[in-house]
Amino acid sequence: MITKRGAIIILVIVSLVSALMVIGARQLKTTVEFEEFLPKDYPSIKALDEIKGRFPQSSTIFFVVSGENLATPEGVKILRTLENSLLSDPNLGMLILRVQSFADYIVSLDRPIPPEPVLKDLIDNILSNDNLRKEIIGRSLSEDYRSALVTVSIYPVNTRERGRIIQLFQRCVENLKTENFGMSMTGDIVMYSDMNKLMNRDNRILIPVAGIFVLCVLLVALRKLSDVLISISLVGIASLWTIGLMGFLGISFTTLHVALIPLLLGLGVDYAIYFMKRYHEEREKSNAVEASNITVKTTGKAILVAAVTTIIGFASFGVSWLVPIRNLGYFAALGIGCAFGLALSFVPAVVILRDAGKKHEKKIEVKRKFGRRLAKICLTTAHKWKLVLIIVMLISIPSALSALSLKTSMSFETFLPSDIESVRTFEMIENNFGGQTAIWVIARGQTTTSESLQEMLIFENAVLSDPKNTGLITHSWSIANLLLIMSGGTLPNDDALIVQMLKSIDRTKKIPVLSEDNVALIYFFVNTRSEDEMRKATEIVRKHVENYQGNLNLRINGAPAVTG
Repeated sequence: MITKRGAIIILVIVSLVSALMVIGARQLKTTVEFEEFLPKDYPSIKALDEIKGRFPQSSTIFFVVSGENLATPEGVKILRTLENSLLSDPNLGMLILRVQSFADYIVSLDRPIPPEPVLKDLIDNILSNDNLRKEIIGRSLSEDYRSALVTVSIYPVNTRERGRIIQLFQRCVENLKTENFGMSMTGDIVMYSDMNKLMNRDNRILIPVAGIFVLCVLLVALRKLSDVLISISLVGIASLWTIGLMGFLGISFTTLHVALIPLLLGLGVDYAIYFMKRYHEEREKSNAVEASNITVKTTGKAILVAAVTTIIGFASFGVSWLVPIRNLGYFAALGIGCAFGLALSFVPAVVILRDAGKKHEKKIEVKRKFGRRLAKICLTTAHKWKLVLIIVMLISIPSALSALSLKTSMSFETFLPSDIESVRTFEMIENNFGGQTAIWVIARGQTTTSESLQEMLIFENAVLSDPKNTGLITHSWSIANLLLIMSGGTLPNDDALIVQMLKSIDRTKKIPVLSEDNVALIYFFVNTRSEDEMRKATEIVRKHVENYQGNLNLRINGAPAVTG
């Protein structure tokens, strides 16, 4: 039984816990990284961690340069100007690992641009070489020559620094745009930054909007300002405790968790309404302490059942392999549990202290028009139950059939609006240069011999030409491709010459495809729009890894080293 003294103790405890949770909430970190969606012991995450350990990691920013014809001296010059501007910028130069574009095939970065007639001959000769053309068209230069891709790899950056760095890149691009050539930018950190901005905006908008709607409902339902404030306080405290615990436990706040607070606002406030309605009925017959305790004993049971069923529903998310979904379920269940506990402790304590010493409430007659209309609708549907059943079936059957063909997806396009420049540019890249999402295969063994390099190329071609590959895997990249380009389209047969070529390669170009201990990384770039397409692309690569019979070891711990 809650007494006046007990009510004071409850409020002190709630206040102390809330103060502690404020500290936890301040420690909460937000993230939009897709790696957070899978558990650390998941096979693909283990493979990814091994790749990170062997191959220095970088973030990639893509620039699409568009114009009438990029395969001209003027086009090569604008590409080279962009590269030099990025590398010479005092704020960006120290961040950049490497810059690659179609211009690098024509003349290396460390050499000056030759006169236009010579430059034109170089362009024509490069594009007339079938092997080199295959490496260029659809990878760094579109088939119609109207767009070129400049790939900038930068050192990994802190999440908080992303916005500032992106602004530096954008400023550089804006200064180089001309009437003849346009430029746009995208990449993982660009879209992560856009996603983070939208998530923060959603938090600033969704929570206040949800709060306003809940407030309006409470004003209509309770008609008493103090009751409304108590109910809002309940869900506010429950939300604070939930966010605070997330902060203390080190759980990252992802894009999925944006819905957490609105969920708690919508579901948790119900318990306050149930309590308040019954409490005022009891106050017509008894004092505040008695009315409050009777309400806890009676309506408290209904609130318990409602809370338990909701908690079980959210806790069922725990079977998910996706960590943020699992955490969303756990913390939504925790928030509902907090709201339930507060509804039967904090709310009674507040109303006892508020109404202590006051006389019984008078029965207030209010208009019941809305209730009568609802009752009339219920009676009508009960009399016409056959018609209602037919309507439900007509809606349910097409919905069930449609649900069977529902596709799942986990990509930037599903998280970001299509009209954002980074998304539009990324779609342009996928259309003109193929996918930029990679499936990685790790190759061990004597990876730098002529025989092994030839096997790599054969393996890559086998994957790309697989009958099931209907545009899902667009192109590949490896140390073998890099040496093929360096040697003018023909891979050397002399191992000693290959060793010399490897020594001459700039470290920033070699390290993404060949580690210090000669473990090679083969990239297969995919252009997929759904999880089903990604699964098909991965299965194609996995099949060829399993069927590979050459000198290289394409397996990790007995499983194909495929991850995407």
